[in-house]
Amino acid sequence: YFQVINQEQDLTLYAHSMSKRGTMLGTEYRLTPNLKSKGLFHLDWLHDRKKEDSFDNFENYERPSDQRYWLRGKYNGFLLTPDWRAKLDLDLVSDKYYLREFDYGMQGFEQTRGTFMEEFGRDTADKDDPIRENVFSLSRNWADTSLRTRLEYNQNLNYFRDDPGEDPTLQRLPQIDLDLHRRSLLDSPLEWEAKNQATHFWRRKEDKFKGTRLDMNPRIRLPLQSAYGTVTPSLGWRETLYHTQETEENGSQPEEFETRGIWDFSSTASTELFRIFRLNPVDDLEADSANRGESQWSMLKHSVRPEATYDYVPEVDQTDLPEYDSLDRIGKQNEITYSLSNLFTLRKDQIVAVSGANGTRYERDKQYRDLLSLKLEQSYDFHESRRSNNLDTNPQRPFSDIRMKAELTPFSWISLTDTTWYSPYVDAVTEHQHRLDLSGGPLSTYFAYDYQREMEQDIHRSGQDKLSIMRVGASLNPGSNWLLGYDTERNLETSKLIERQATLGYQHQCWNLRVIYTERPDETRVSLTVGLVPFGEMEQRMWGQGQGIFTQEEE
Repeated sequence: YFQVINQEQDLTLYAHSMSKRGTMLGTEYRLTPNLKSKGLFHLDWLHDRKKEDSFDNFENYERPSDQRYWLRGKYNGFLLTPDWRAKLDLDLVSDKYYLREFDYGMQGFEQTRGTFMEEFGRDTADKDDPIRENVFSLSRNWADTSLRTRLEYNQNLNYFRDDPGEDPTLQRLPQIDLDLHRRSLLDSPLEWEAKNQATHFWRRKEDKFKGTRLDMNPRIRLPLQSAYGTVTPSLGWRETLYHTQETEENGSQPEEFETRGIWDFSSTASTELFRIFRLNPVDDLEADSANRGESQWSMLKHSVRPEATYDYVPEVDQTDLPEYDSLDRIGKQNEITYSLSNLFTLRKDQIVAVSGANGTRYERDKQYRDLLSLKLEQSYDFHESRRSNNLDTNPQRPFSDIRMKAELTPFSWISLTDTTWYSPYVDAVTEHQHRLDLSGGPLSTYFAYDYQREMEQDIHRSGQDKLSIMRVGASLNPGSNWLLGYDTERNLETSKLIERQATLGYQHQCWNLRVIYTERPDETRVSLTVGLVPFGEMEQRMWGQGQGIFTQEEE
């Protein structure tokens, strides 16, 4: 049921009946109070008559409550004036298996996640993640300063119903960031900037650290530029103040002040060389009526950018300090990273007609496309080169894997993306990420392959498991109203199917019809969707598991 509240708000109500579980009620609320603000909120509730669930070969899990729900939503807007930008993220779930059971349909996890990414550009935690993040932030930017405030509540589903008093999850109530952007230091060639953060940490578990942390990180830079390149050394200082409440066995909470100071040094050097190759003389394609619509590839630009970055952080003992997050343990670093980037860019000239007050004139329209980008990168760790402990289990390997990232687009209908890591010590590829996209006319398809080599005695990839995943998909629009789609994902290492999905869709004027077949190791599902395009969609789901299609007892 869809209800328009006013010009800025609307409400949709859902009912999803399941014979074994009961009826799930849902609502969607949307608001757009002005051109710079919008919000989308969903709430589903179910009095579940089924008591137990089983996933991933674990024993049956009995939920502590039969009242199941999922409240989620996002909002982008401002507070009082458009200068103060406000954002809200809600994600509250009744239990840790809800999102895994109800991950399909218009109100399911996958659909909700896609809608949030499309409308707000922000993702939500994966359905298997027991930590659900809820955040309200308020920010404002000035010419040389930015201020961000943040209230963060993390719902831990492992403790939400069972022993909430033992929940060690950190909450940031609040966090304030004040950044001073890069600017000149008096009349000198130096530049300075500072990042400052104040956070109050709280958690339910009494015998864990809770308190306030103030972290200040100013940095001075000296950019040096010449005709041959740029060198930018920088020196930073991190001063951290802690005000901690520690719970002792007798229940008292003595307050304690602690400090930490760490300096660091970084320097980046880079230059860029390029050359332009003429593929066809520009004068061969004159801008006149005879050549209207004609085009040619006129130039190819090859850019080469070598770059090197050195980072140094001294070793500082921080074991006596509270540990809230990674900022409380700054590890030593003495590393240089060097890279070489190549970029090939094509220029296409096309003669177009432009209408004006003096009639039609013809101009040369310039279009650019990156034909090939290729980047090689590696690091060298000076600390690792001098390490003398644990050499039997982890051999000394100061060089990191060589990382190569390539993107090739020879034509508009084909693109190839490849990222490969190669170890000079084992003389083999340690990881691959490949994807090939093809599109032409009504047909588009893709091939993707991810690979990881098993690594045990490697300081960079210790304990890495072997992985070999292939994904293949295609979509076809045989007519203006029809759509055919197929996607499959398979684990080549075990020869097992991860997921297979086939889609048949038809749209005619104001209504559409979709049939989606999904197959996973633990379920087979057929979904039929009938939709009125302007008003929303109504779904009727039919499940199948095992040998038959419509034999699932849950619905």
